[in-house]
Amino acid sequence: VYLNATSGPGTIQCYSNTATTDSSGAAYFQGCFASMAGTYTIQASATGLLSTTTSFTVGGASTSQLAFITQPLGAYTGFVPIGSVGSAWSVQPVVAVRTLTGATITSDFTTQVTLSITPFTPTTGTAGVLTCAGGNTRTAVAGLATFSGCSISTAGTAYRLRATAVFSTTIPTNTTVDSSPFTITAAAASTLTLTTYPSVVTWGDPFTLTIQFSVPGAHAYTVQRLSPIDHGQYVNILTGTTDSTGKAVKQYSPRFNGTYKIVFAGDATAGAGTSNVTTVNVRNLVLLRPSWTGTKTVSAGFVETYTATVRPVPSGGLPGGVASVSFEFWKITNGTWAKVKAVTVPLSSSGVGSLKYAWITPGQWYIRARTLPNIYNFWGTSVVQRINVQ
Repeated sequence: VYLNATSGPGTIQCYSNTATTDSSGAAYFQGCFASMAGTYTIQASATGLLSTTTSFTVGGASTSQLAFITQPLGAYTGFVPIGSVGSAWSVQPVVAVRTLTGATITSDFTTQVTLSITPFTPTTGTAGVLTCAGGNTRTAVAGLATFSGCSISTAGTAYRLRATAVFSTTIPTNTTVDSSPFTITAAAASTLTLTTYPSVVTWGDPFTLTIQFSVPGAHAYTVQRLSPIDHGQYVNILTGTTDSTGKAVKQYSPRFNGTYKIVFAGDATAGAGTSNVTTVNVRNLVLLRPSWTGTKTVSAGFVETYTATVRPVPSGGLPGGVASVSFEFWKITNGTWAKVKAVTVPLSSSGVGSLKYAWITPGQWYIRARTLPNIYNFWGTSVVQRINVQ
């Protein structure tokens, strides 16, 4: 008895396409399979005899000519592995191009297989974006399409991947197979701690920011500032990356009073977060001239012109500038320093104020220049200059 397919997209093959009848007149064929999914009829023939089957369909997942021989994250029946958002999986998928009997077609070096997220998965959460290193399409090598660096951008339960033969000369184009389920979770939330030192600096000097993440690893972060010049919105001023312990130390030279925080967008090992807020205030820089060391001795009636240079410059220039500076005169009486007078003078457009002063009263004195505070800067004071009037 001979057996052959009379219709269908492929062929029907058995371990032997001929058989001998037994004592009851029946011929048995074993190990039969279809080379492609579709609808077939089969004809059996012998000398002077002919019989044709009714049509039947071969199809479904069991006849897929693609198979995940390595599942995403090493999934298998009864085991749903868990990966992290944006993190490349520890076990990467491998898809085989095979015959319907399950044998890998090792002669296949042309089939192109594309990975995608199976529609209507995950079962909870919104589907993210699947990204593989070098793209989501691989060409088979000896019948195997091997993927690397694959990850998914959004958390979800029971994701599946779909492998599709987008081009092939050995199996039907658009043949698909779905993987076993796996779950993607958000990375662990990270606590960010920001400390600043000192809390008050002189205009032009830096302060130190120390950033610490609760989750170790190199994390890219942004330093944001809120100052009177920022119109009520935090602005980005610095970026950086922590060391392997999740720590970073930065310096910043502010011009104005402000508050600071660290913003983290999240990465493969740590969830997004924002640090505590710290405040650093900035004193006006005040330089008094002339200057000297120790105590300067002069005779009563000595006249000197003093200048005070203030930063930032007055209002109308950079924001935060003050319009005047005060020259203060202190005298020691009975062992106690007391302010005797203060003379306030306007600052020029370059931030310089001057005062011509005659020392009349004998005694031990000092002079200093000082500004008043505003929303932009703390008050500032110059170095004290001692003078002995005889």
